[in-house]
Amino acid sequence: MSSTLTKTHFPPQVILQGKFQEALSSLAGNRVLVVGSSRSAGLADWPALFPKAEVEVFAESAPHSPQEVLDKLLTVAEVQRPDTLIAIGSSSAIDLAKAVFDSISPEFIAIPTSLGGSEMTNVYGIRTSKGTKEGNGGLQYLARKVIYDPGLLITIPGHELAASAINSWAHCIEAFYSVKPHWFGKAAAVQGGRAWPTLLQSTQKKPLDINLCEQLFEAASLAGFAINTCGLGLHHAVCHVIGGATGIRHGIINAIALPHTLAMNREIAPDAIRKLEKAFVIDDIVIFAEQLVRQLGLPDRLDAMNVSHEMVQPLSEALMHAHHLKFNPAAIQQKHADRLMEHIFSGAS
Repeated sequence: MSSTLTKTHFPPQVILQGKFQEALSSLAGNRVLVVGSSRSAGLADWPALFPKAEVEVFAESAPHSPQEVLDKLLTVAEVQRPDTLIAIGSSSAIDLAKAVFDSISPEFIAIPTSLGGSEMTNVYGIRTSKGTKEGNGGLQYLARKVIYDPGLLITIPGHELAASAINSWAHCIEAFYSVKPHWFGKAAAVQGGRAWPTLLQSTQKKPLDINLCEQLFEAASLAGFAINTCGLGLHHAVCHVIGGATGIRHGIINAIALPHTLAMNREIAPDAIRKLEKAFVIDDIVIFAEQLVRQLGLPDRLDAMNVSHEMVQPLSEALMHAHHLKFNPAAIQQKHADRLMEHIFSGAS
């Protein structure tokens, strides 16, 4: 038996499922701050939901949570001093809300409308004015209540849902091959990782039914728990570097990058990828990912997103300093980063 002391933690959360308006009916807050995008914040009449509370709605969340948007939100929060903060929307909206906890400590309720899983994590990222993704981590950033309302997924455009789902599948992949141990996190990664390929293809059905939406949220929740306990690796290091520099939506970057990051990890950490394929019951996960992205009609190269080739070298250099690399199953060298970014840019295999 190893003499090394290890720690396993479980997030202190309450998970609710059902119509979010009903789940919020017993909320006792006196000063409620709602954070979301114009679309997600518009899903409810918030003053009517909380007739006895002072309600402020901040509906300016944007992809990657830009610093200038956070600055506006912090000003609102400092004036209102909410005792309850409700984040409704994508992971960008939930991450934006988390950053408020650097200065105040209200009750935190997350209502996801996509599959990014931020509601299950205790970290956040903000897009800085320098074109980088930076943030913080700690239990204070973890939503104490999470409300999964399957009906909310029906409101998302199909391509956005598919991209968000690819991101969640990538969460399972990275949590599984991460070198950070957690028994239950690895089990969640396997459960979600096996479920996602079928679910991803099901997102193309129109209209979505509530039963499918429940399954999508279940897989996304497992994936979020998995990365919160096991961490991420090369793939999300790439996605965050590109997202910070370009502002392209995170799910789209996932679709573009995943086949290439898997191929790179197969080269530098072949045992980890073989174990991944065995656990997820996939013969060749690189080819499978390529086919899945194509089937979903998602972009497969960065130059199709109006990104200049001049950005490739700065991106590859920035990748070498990405903090998510610490949990990747093998280290990369600059030559690997250069080739990887070239392939992501051009779509070459």
